[in-house]
Amino acid sequence: MNNATILHIIFCITDNGFELSSNFNKRLTDYLEICCIKESCQLIEAECLVDHLHILIRIRHELSVSQVVQQLKRESQNWVQDQYFKGFTWKAGYSAFSLTSEKIAGVASLIGNQKELHNFISFKDELEIMISDGFENIKY
Repeated sequence: MNNATILHIIFCITDNGFELSSNFNKRLTDYLEICCIKESCQLIEAECLVDHLHILIRIRHELSVSQVVQQLKRESQNWVQDQYFKGFTWKAGYSAFSLTSEKIAGVASLIGNQKELHNFISFKDELEIMISDGFENIKY
C-alpha cells in the first residue's frame, strides 16, 4: 500500500466484568484483520491484554484516522457482543501514534511482547513513556 500512514493504536475496555483473555486474542485479532480489510487498511500486528488492545495498522493517507478507529471499535465491539458478552464495550477515546516505516519492526515486536512487557511496567507507565519519550525508550 503506497502513500500510507502507519499507526500504533491503543484502546481500552470499559470496566464491566469482561476481560480479554489470551485464548480470545487470536479470534479478536482475526476479526480485526477482516475489519481492516473492509476499511481498506492492513493489520500488521495486534495484541489483546486483559483490559486493552494494541494494533499496528497501515491506512491510506486519504482516510481519516478517527473514522477508521471508530469503525474498527464499533465493528469489533458489536462482534464481541454478538459472540461472547452482551455487556462488552470499548471505552470512549483511543491513543494513536504515527510512525515511520523504519519503526514498524520494533513497534510490531513491542506489541507482540505486551504480556512480557506488563510483567515489568504497568499499562499506564507504558502509555506515559510512549507519549513523552517514544517507543524506543520502553525497556523490559
